[in-house]
Amino acid sequence: MTPGVTHTPRPGRPPAAGGLAWHTLGADQVLYSEGVDGGAVSARALIAWLAFVGLLMAIGTLSVISWAGQAHGLAVARTTGMVTFALFTLFFSIESKDERDSAFSLGTFSDRTFRITTSGSFLLLVLSTVLGIFHTVLKTVTLGVVQWLICTAVALSVVVVAEIRKAVLRRRTAATAVQSAGARPTGATTL
Repeated sequence: MTPGVTHTPRPGRPPAAGGLAWHTLGADQVLYSEGVDGGAVSARALIAWLAFVGLLMAIGTLSVISWAGQAHGLAVARTTGMVTFALFTLFFSIESKDERDSAFSLGTFSDRTFRITTSGSFLLLVLSTVLGIFHTVLKTVTLGVVQWLICTAVALSVVVVAEIRKAVLRRRTAATAVQSAGARPTGATTL
């Protein structure tokens, strides 16, 4: 543990096994992730990643709105835009649960609270396009199966991009570990 740095353990892990801490280094801040690799992720890299994901979500959502507006009118366009953006954020929350482990790993839904909130979000999203009260309040309409599939397919692009990023991060971590193991001083022996 570094003196003067606040360490917040990740849920389900003891503080010694992993945690996050902000440490100020001059004008730049670095986010330390004390995991297996003990590496640091630059705050600038994290902000760039989040900006890229935000841009992807904006382009995807606006594209679906444009398509639906031309093909089905304003009410459907408004609803498909809301559904696409909500699915983007739902999928991104699943991908953001762990920085390096795939969302398709067994541990992704091991947290009960995460399962409940994710399921609740999806249920409310579906209900917002089905129940009349939501139609009145949110100005939504019922979507057809094809429209739901289009919204889902576009929103799944964030999963593809995030999984590629995670694979690159895992590969970098493995390469760093191999380099560290290969950088033993001359004459060093292992037991």
